[in-house]
Amino acid sequence: YFFYHDLFNIFDKNKVLLLFVLASVISVLLIVVFMVIKKKYMTLKLPASSLFTTFSIYLLLPFMGGLSIYLLFQIILQEHSIPYLLCVFSFSISFLLGFVVPGAPGGIGIREYSFTLLMAPFIPSVLALEVILIFRVLSLVGDILLFIIGKSITTKKMHD
Repeated sequence: YFFYHDLFNIFDKNKVLLLFVLASVISVLLIVVFMVIKKKYMTLKLPASSLFTTFSIYLLLPFMGGLSIYLLFQIILQEHSIPYLLCVFSFSISFLLGFVVPGAPGGIGIREYSFTLLMAPFIPSVLALEVILIFRVLSLVGDILLFIIGKSITTKKMHD
């Protein structure tokens, strides 16, 4: 996202540098805490191939969500072109903020608001809100359909 938006027009260089240093320190501390926990407590031993596969799929999810957002923008904004990576990064940041912000169950409203703010320098806020709300409805419908399919499969197996 930072490649598409000039942060130095919003924040001065010292604050951006401080934010980067703070994020780096927190990341290093998290790694150290996980290493201590792993040594102190018995943890589940998984094969490296399973971890690699899980990690790879996990890395693909933001790109798939960004692709959905990108395609929705292409349908709605036929005369404008929004870069794919901008969609991926804006979607990922807003999705992360939806999890991090306390008091919002499942990020309801937080994701939409943060996505709209992130996309506001590039397109009108109303269009960004429209796209993220359509994405929310589509993901909700997809979750319901997968639940119904899963429920019917398990019910069928229980009767067999």
